[in-house]
Amino acid sequence: MRSARLGIAFGLTALVNCAGSSPPSSALCSTPVEVSVAGSSFPQITWTPVCLVQQVLVLESIPPSLGGPRPRWAVARATGGIAPPLRYGQVPPGAQVTLAAEPLISGHHYVVQVSMTEIVGNSTIVGEGGFTR
Repeated sequence: MRSARLGIAFGLTALVNCAGSSPPSSALCSTPVEVSVAGSSFPQITWTPVCLVQQVLVLESIPPSLGGPRPRWAVARATGGIAPPLRYGQVPPGAQVTLAAEPLISGHHYVVQVSMTEIVGNSTIVGEGGFTR
């Protein structure tokens, strides 16, 4: 019975590896990450190394003299975490919306921040990346 389970596990692992994809990491981010954003209407947000973050925040880059930067979308997941990739405005499984997504404006610049929450509740940004809609 045990050898049959090992054979099935090995076969599934080989199938995943042959398909050229690997499952997302289930480890929380413990080092800085590099954030990338692709697309413009509904950007896809990724970060490397692949790890779980607890908060994702998208800010519109507006000078402080004009009241910015302005938050445009935020999601959080205190237990477990959020794995990349995620699409702007789509809530990842298990996450809560802390700020509903607002439409992105063509030609405007945005910043994505991914962060972790410390035991005392403070948030630490572990990665940041920008994009223009």
